[in-house]
Amino acid sequence: MTHLGAHTGQGEENGLQTLVDSLDEVTDARPDAPVSVCLETTAGQGTSLGWAFEHIAWVLSKLSAPGRFRTCFDTCHVFAAGYDLVTRDTYEKTWREFDKVVGIRYLAVMHLNDAKKELGSRVDRHAHIGKGEIGEGAFRRIMQDPELRGVPKILETPESETMHAVNLSLLRELAARTG
Repeated sequence: MTHLGAHTGQGEENGLQTLVDSLDEVTDARPDAPVSVCLETTAGQGTSLGWAFEHIAWVLSKLSAPGRFRTCFDTCHVFAAGYDLVTRDTYEKTWREFDKVVGIRYLAVMHLNDAKKELGSRVDRHAHIGKGEIGEGAFRRIMQDPELRGVPKILETPESETMHAVNLSLLRELAARTG
C-alpha cells in the first residue's frame, strides 16, 4: 500500500509520471513477484497526489503492468478531497464516480475512519467512526453495501490500543442495523 507521493511544485502530471516511472522500475525488476501494490486515495494536503480519482486512473493507465496494481479507498481522505459520503445520494454519486473514473474492479481494500475536518478541506485528520464530519450513516451504508461486502476494511482511527474495539463494535452494529 502506498500513497502517490507529492509533486513538490513540479506539477501534477510531472509528479504522476515520476510515480509511474518508479513503479514501472519496481515491477520491471521483479516481473514474477506475486505482489500487488495498492494505490491509496489521499486528502490532497499541500502538493500531494492521489486526492482526485483521475490521478489514480491516470497512473493505472500509464503503468507497464497495471494488473499488478489495485486501489485503497480511504474514507477520511476521499471526504477531505471533496467526495461526499454523507447522504445516500452523495454516497451513491461518489461510488458511481469512483467506478466510472478508476473502476470498482481495482478496489482491493478500504481504510475506514471518520474525518475531523469538513468536506473538501484537503486536511487528513482521522476521527472515530461516527464522531466526525462523515457520520454514522455513511459507515452503515458502507457496511451494508453488497458491492463492498467482500472488500477488506481496515480501521485507521486514532487511539488504536483503546478505541479500535469500540470502533469495530460500532461497525458490526451498523452492518446489522436495519432502517
